[in-house]
Amino acid sequence: MQLFYTEELLEDSTQCELAENEVHHVANVLRLGVGEAITLTNGKGLLGKGSIVVATKKRVTIALQKVLKTPQPAYHNLSLAVGLLKNRDRMEWLAEKATEVGIGKLIWMHTSRSERGKVRLDRMEGVVTAAMKQSLQMWKPAVELAGFHAIMDGAAAGNQQIIMAHEKATESIDLSVDQTAKPTLLLVGPEGGFTPEEVENVVKVGGKSLLISRNRLRTETAALTLLQYYHLRLFSGNSSPDKLMDYFM
Repeated sequence: MQLFYTEELLEDSTQCELAENEVHHVANVLRLGVGEAITLTNGKGLLGKGSIVVATKKRVTIALQKVLKTPQPAYHNLSLAVGLLKNRDRMEWLAEKATEVGIGKLIWMHTSRSERGKVRLDRMEGVVTAAMKQSLQMWKPAVELAGFHAIMDGAAAGNQQIIMAHEKATESIDLSVDQTAKPTLLLVGPEGGFTPEEVENVVKVGGKSLLISRNRLRTETAALTLLQYYHLRLFSGNSSPDKLMDYFM
């Protein structure tokens, strides 16, 4: 099963063009030709089914037979904010894996102890888009870059529950199904961790801390562990979760 991405797909679309990078994959790598079936998403919940009517090395046009609107997944109101890392490969690895597991927004976070430097959000968008397609999702996570205090202000204004991974946490958190239905912000600090002032700031806005391992974890490992903890809680009380593959039948 192959899923392709195009921003052109709309609910009333009858035909659409693939972007240049997707054209290369369809025409030059997979060597798909006229008449072959193809499945598309716009990353905003739409799933299009159609067939190729034009296939050249520079252009692929799809005639659509059906466009479906899929519901937002239960984790779409989940944001993961992670301290910036020095190693960009590790950041891209986390972006890929977090997307595959399921997330609504990934925020790369400037903190007092995080690495300084530029983050190529366009490259991150590419990683997230590829992971969305690979995991057969129709909702693409947003990718942002923001400072710690701006993130805290936004979480407070948006009435998000905040869960921070912290090595000195003593309180256990029982994320019930009702709690996972709330807009949630997961926080993971950089390699040096959060400063005491940042931890205090999280507590002041109603955030809670969670000890996710007895071992010392790398930032990207901690982020994925916390994310998976949330997902296990999210689906623990759901006896009939969305059957993603039903949309591809």
